[in-house]
Amino acid sequence: MNKTTTRSLIAVSLLAFSLQAEEVGDITVPESKSLERRVQTQNFTILGFGPGYLQGLGNDGFSYHLQGGWWREAHPNAAIRILSDFDFRPNFKNWKAAAGLGLVLLPSRQSISPFLGADFGWGFADGRKMANGFDLGGSVGMQLFRTASTQMSVEGRSSVILDGDQTPWSNSLALSVEF
Repeated sequence: MNKTTTRSLIAVSLLAFSLQAEEVGDITVPESKSLERRVQTQNFTILGFGPGYLQGLGNDGFSYHLQGGWWREAHPNAAIRILSDFDFRPNFKNWKAAAGLGLVLLPSRQSISPFLGADFGWGFADGRKMANGFDLGGSVGMQLFRTASTQMSVEGRSSVILDGDQTPWSNSLALSVEF
């Protein structure tokens, strides 16, 4: 994906998100006298798995991907996510594990909705030698059967550990259930 396509996708997502915001004229008199206005969040636990690809560890190749965490939908078009993921090669000689806090943007309120996500955290990896450092991740996916209690998602994810000596990458495709 080139820079122009990425920027356009981000701009469209932000525009869709901002169009859902309430205007000043929509605030009622009791709300104008209140210091804060709160809504109930939708809380989900995430469990997912799928194929992956590890690189930058000296033995690049196919891996298994596991993920888990929590999803807090604080707005119909946005969610906060705590995500941990673990990628490992079949021989367990190469692996990468990370956990982070992120934001997910959902431009549609429909039962099937695309999403974009980004997260920041800490990760560890083992290959030629041990690596650890800040972990940056990004994802694009599709929420399926989006309800207030259970949903499913398909997500393509990429993350990298920023280590001075090496930069372990993991790329994955995960099928997840949020319940």
